[in-house]
Amino acid sequence: PTLKATDNTLPTAISSSVPVVVAAAPVVTYFEIEVQRNVLAGVATSVEVEALDASNHRVSTYTGAVTLSSADLSAAGLPATYTFLAGDQGEHVFSVTFATAETTTLTALDTKGITSSVSVHVPA
Repeated sequence: PTLKATDNTLPTAISSSVPVVVAAAPVVTYFEIEVQRNVLAGVATSVEVEALDASNHRVSTYTGAVTLSSADLSAAGLPATYTFLAGDQGEHVFSVTFATAETTTLTALDTKGITSSVSVHVPA
């Protein structure tokens, strides 16, 4: 595309054109899931989910809805689906409580099918 500007205020109009590069908005390809250290069964822990593009850069404009799930089927402390807000800048901290002392999987899934998982060790 080209951008053209014209000044019609002079007796003879002056016009100039320049090429414009339009970059595509970054696209989320996966989530990075960071779990707080020292996870204990039955105790709430912080889990940060960050929306990233294929180049591992945070997509600060991400406003999708993310659901967390766990292989720990007795985990009662999973948050409700969360819709990222513009102010989140592509990352959000959830509170998660794992019910069982075991190694389990925590998965983040958004409504467009983007999914990522992380293994979490919950010691006895």
